[in-house]
Amino acid sequence: MKSRLFFHFFFFSAIFLAQLEANDLLTTSEKTTEKVTKQQAPTPRTDTPPVKITPPPTGNHARGISLLGSSKAAAVEGSVRVIKKDGAPIEVAMNGASMEIQVGTVLKQGSKIKTGASASVTLMFDNGAVLEIKPDTEFLIEQFDRKPFDPAGVDYKTMEDEPTQSTTKLRLDTGVILMGVKKLKEYSEFQIGTQVGITGIRGTSLFVKYDKDRPEEGTIVGVTEGKVEFLTPSGTVQPISAGEAFEIIDSPTGATIKPNPPGSSVLMAETRVIDQAIRQTVPANSFESAPVPESSQDSEDMAPVKSEMIKVEGGSLPKASQFPNQSVKTFEIGKYEVTWSEWQKVRDWALTKGYDLHEVGKGLGDNHPVIYVNWYDVVKWCNAKSEMERLEPVYQVKEQVYKSGAFGKEESDIVKEKAGAKGYRLPTGAEWEWAARGGKKSKKYTYSGSNDLNAVGWFKDNSEGKSHPVAQKKANELGIHDMSGNVWEWCWDLNTSYRRFCGGSWGNDAANCAVAYRFISRWSPDGRYNGLGFRLARSSGK
Repeated sequence: MKSRLFFHFFFFSAIFLAQLEANDLLTTSEKTTEKVTKQQAPTPRTDTPPVKITPPPTGNHARGISLLGSSKAAAVEGSVRVIKKDGAPIEVAMNGASMEIQVGTVLKQGSKIKTGASASVTLMFDNGAVLEIKPDTEFLIEQFDRKPFDPAGVDYKTMEDEPTQSTTKLRLDTGVILMGVKKLKEYSEFQIGTQVGITGIRGTSLFVKYDKDRPEEGTIVGVTEGKVEFLTPSGTVQPISAGEAFEIIDSPTGATIKPNPPGSSVLMAETRVIDQAIRQTVPANSFESAPVPESSQDSEDMAPVKSEMIKVEGGSLPKASQFPNQSVKTFEIGKYEVTWSEWQKVRDWALTKGYDLHEVGKGLGDNHPVIYVNWYDVVKWCNAKSEMERLEPVYQVKEQVYKSGAFGKEESDIVKEKAGAKGYRLPTGAEWEWAARGGKKSKKYTYSGSNDLNAVGWFKDNSEGKSHPVAQKKANELGIHDMSGNVWEWCWDLNTSYRRFCGGSWGNDAANCAVAYRFISRWSPDGRYNGLGFRLARSSGK
């Protein structure tokens, strides 16, 4: 196991050495005239096994490719949730945009957090790691991938091991972080880097401190539980066991290692209690039910909304409908468009059950509607959600539960509905319009819930060119949100020779968002784009 860790350490050591050269941490004259004797790491304690250095490998390891690819299930991006936030507002740069984070915000890889002088934030990774980011800290989540699993089955309060294999690479540019990392699976990686070197972690509690304005102080690492190893660009490997803290200063000719640097005892005391202190403040199923927000202010990325179905009494559509005078039976429909958060939760579970939904779907935030999903994707996802909730799946191909492939050209391979199945499905076009109009409670509005589209929907004139979190606008007569605008919504039935979708989107004119709008689809059922999502339906009765 240790040799696998060092494989990756040697790969990244070359990167750090290049950074040192590029940043001119030593001037040319210093490099040619300064004589520095390479400092050997202090002799380990008697209970610490000696460090074995294995030469850098060739092939995938040398290129830094994650070992997650060594088993059958493909890796997916993990989730990192904000558990606690103290002090002044904290901004995070994520996906090229800057936003203020709140309790419940979900961060992705590439997120860069910068706390101020009076602010701190606590994070939980869905592989079980917890971090407290102290004031005046700049911190980057470079990579967080993991094998698919169902977070709903994980008790984050009492867990001892990570639930599945993962790769986590973090970077501390300046400041202090305290962290607790649960025992990792074979082939998992957990690294945190600074300008001075990389800390490799297998399951431990520790702190890392680095001040970019004082590089001469190096990186300080202290461990309260388990053991870590610190690799410098010059090739020094420093093991750090429980109860030890070291200041590590590197140069091209070797590293200087100083035990028990000033201030480390205070950070060690905080680190000893950090893991359990954080875990006692979160729900056992932290990635199924998010923490309650500290503030009642609206936020685009507060705790994810929960899926909810609305019962719609049957009736007949009016003459002005796309389906004039057509009768609709009583059914249920989603109160909200399916969100990115809900999509990921079901998708991750589905990947472990043979569904071909790997890396399918995108979203601008947890509560935004899922986008970039085609008709086949959403039909399979409906089946997965049904199975996940122990309901009978609706969609079949050749009388088998539909889990993979794109079918429809040949009659024998067409996706069909199973008669009497009560699982989740897409609404028909008639059902969709009946619900959008308000059903039996309809007040004959132009849009779903109002004659003023600004009150009920996101469209070209108010969307600022993007989708928005669900339920930010007024609901219609039945309590259903966003049926006019935000994103188009796939339906089950055909519109000419294409699958129907309804409702208009953030990029459309108001006319396209009217409930009676007759949209003639020319969009292939296997097409994906950023203005098309869906909502769920179910036949009446559970």
